[in-house]
Amino acid sequence: MTTLLVVHDTPEPALYGLMAANVAAQRQLPLLHLAADYDTGRFPDACQHVLRHGGLVTSGLLWLERMTGRSPGAALTPAACAQRAAREDCVVPIGPSQRAALSVLIPLLEQGGVPYRLWHTVNRRGRLVLEDRSGGAAIEGEWRPDTFGRWHATPPPSSPPHSTRGAGKLRIALIGAKQDQAAAYPATLAALGDAADALGITLDVLFVPPKTLSPDDGLLPATVAGILLPGGADMGNVSGQLAVARYALQQGIPTLGLCLGMQTMATAALQQLPALRRANLQEADPDAPVKTFVPLRDPNRYGVHRSGEHEMRLRTGSRLASILAGDNRLRYNHRYQLNPDLLEMLPRCGLTVSATDSAGAIADGIELADHPFYLGVQGHPELTSAPAAAHPLIMAWLKQAALSGR
Repeated sequence: MTTLLVVHDTPEPALYGLMAANVAAQRQLPLLHLAADYDTGRFPDACQHVLRHGGLVTSGLLWLERMTGRSPGAALTPAACAQRAAREDCVVPIGPSQRAALSVLIPLLEQGGVPYRLWHTVNRRGRLVLEDRSGGAAIEGEWRPDTFGRWHATPPPSSPPHSTRGAGKLRIALIGAKQDQAAAYPATLAALGDAADALGITLDVLFVPPKTLSPDDGLLPATVAGILLPGGADMGNVSGQLAVARYALQQGIPTLGLCLGMQTMATAALQQLPALRRANLQEADPDAPVKTFVPLRDPNRYGVHRSGEHEMRLRTGSRLASILAGDNRLRYNHRYQLNPDLLEMLPRCGLTVSATDSAGAIADGIELADHPFYLGVQGHPELTSAPAAAHPLIMAWLKQAALSGR
């Protein structure tokens, strides 16, 4: 048995496990990972990758699922990792916060007679390579990112990079800081790239940091054909997201909301009603006179935090049902739900609940009929997108943005 320890001393959570995932995919080996610690003040979404069976891990572990279809599983202790390594060849990513764990793991491997190699990730002018500093040869090749933060092995000089994108160009606004999307939580950008590839569209992604926005008119350039409101743990983004959601309602711009994005879209629509002008998410504004999203009301069913992959109950005839065509499973990561006391108010602002959880208790999807595309889901379709299997919801939104932008 040989354990490959893949060191990547980078502060970005989005890159944690990237090179280890490349090795695991190429060699068809399991990837084991230790608990990782990142500065959530700098990277609020550092640990927001939802495991299929529930729980959160470092967001960069997305790459293993995208490359292999395998879940990274929960983090292991050094002792548990050494025990697994004694039974099978494996790959273990080592980030900057795991030096102490590595100093425990290596002696455990040596005590168990498990051979190991220490491979270091080196950045050579934007391209990543592996160097073996414990003898032997590391795997050959370089990896480089595309415009969506997806990393690819550099093709040989005789094989030019393949592109499925056509000549069309579409400008969409991603309402998030580029650092948050590219360095902390890479799933949304990667899923955008998958959808663009599938549709043969070249995307021009405009990053719009929501904390810099004000509720004034003219929030976005007139060239923006579509708006994506992503999820996220930073409640400081809510005010800016609300301003953009209101703008999307007024301007008729195709808009898709993911998790927090759905919550701000529903809130913006409800705020059109005179009695709900000051309504807001409880998590973002505990003093709001009306709370649009409140803590989960059935802790016996999901606890106080709903996570993992669950089925939606789609409303027959809804736009969401027609898009998903029976593919009704999403990953979830939320502690708040649409306030059930406001359900009777939704028709007054044109909103309908297009999906619920399997019990019919939680609004999992909302949409507005009198709009080119104003649809949000409480889950995270970006987490189950893959290079050759773009998520149909993201593709449907991009298609509508392309139609509306012409």
